[in-house]
Amino acid sequence: MKILNSTGITTCLLLSSLSILGDEATKPGLIANYNDGVQQATSIVALPELGLAADESAHPAIKPAFDVSYRGLMTIERPDTYTFDYPGSIQINGKVVDKPIELQPGQHELILELKRPKGAVSSGLLWESGHFIKEPVPPTVLSHRSKVTLTPSKGPHPSPAHRIHQTMETMKCAECHDANFLATLHHKFAPDALMPHNRH
Repeated sequence: MKILNSTGITTCLLLSSLSILGDEATKPGLIANYNDGVQQATSIVALPELGLAADESAHPAIKPAFDVSYRGLMTIERPDTYTFDYPGSIQINGKVVDKPIELQPGQHELILELKRPKGAVSSGLLWESGHFIKEPVPPTVLSHRSKVTLTPSKGPHPSPAHRIHQTMETMKCAECHDANFLATLHHKFAPDALMPHNRH
């Protein structure tokens, strides 16, 4: 029987504490940083998607012409070769991904960067592997650990996500739909399409 001395016990307790803290520090969503050359804004998004009209911005404090980066973690549950489709640049574990990549189960660092194109834009992150066809990366595999200071959703620039969020609160959507559905709702419907279905 092996008996740990005080140093060994302290080390075990410290490693256990770090493991617990690591789990608690992981939160859903990616950290989105927007920059229009003058102003910067930070928010947490469920998905790295843009669905904007020509005069709209992803954040009301940012002009419609902006750069965006998404940072966080992507959880892989099954080892396989994954192919990603994104209009900007992709980095996984610090390496640029421009071809199929083999990933093992666990959390992988993810960085996406995109310069918002002119006009209306609809973009998102897609993936496929040997065990599923191409589809959007679901919000359930995206998370972040860093503590961030979020920018209030206020400003002079129209933002569809903020407007639809207000509509969802008015309609009390959370009473009937789960978090995964609500996380992607503003990419599926416009407020005018939602209103006829208001039964609350």
